[in-house]
Amino acid sequence: MTHVYDPATAINDPHGITWGMHPIAWRNDDIPEVGEWNTIDIMFDDLAEAGFAGTEVAGWYPSKEETKEKADAAGLRIVAQWFSSFIVRDGVEAVIPDFRATCEYLQFLGATRIVVSEQTGSVQGIRDICIFENKPVLKDEEVAHSGRGPEQARRDCS
Repeated sequence: MTHVYDPATAINDPHGITWGMHPIAWRNDDIPEVGEWNTIDIMFDDLAEAGFAGTEVAGWYPSKEETKEKADAAGLRIVAQWFSSFIVRDGVEAVIPDFRATCEYLQFLGATRIVVSEQTGSVQGIRDICIFENKPVLKDEEVAHSGRGPEQARRDCS
């Protein structure tokens, strides 16, 4: 990496917001060949050069130790990671072990947030489904259940 995040030249927001960029701008987790040539080194270098202060974790990142080392070297913060839950399909108790592991991983990286998304019925990564003809929709009771699940997981993992 040739660039290190410099607060003096970073994106300056009049409201005090610290700006970051999500890894999907470089590489896609759901369609791996989109951006597959981009490495964490390229991404972190681009982030630092552009003045972004940090990013989220992507599924294609290396080990947590290497990710932390590279983020620290570039002066960048890891702030969060997407977590695909299947609470509606599997129940919250089945999700908690993976949720807890993700929280521990993020704590190691210094992140303070997790982005929880209920994925029951999701078509992400399934390329032969037309969402205009076969769009999955949760039932009202499933929506309510999916909303309570992350809160229970948060309490159980605190």
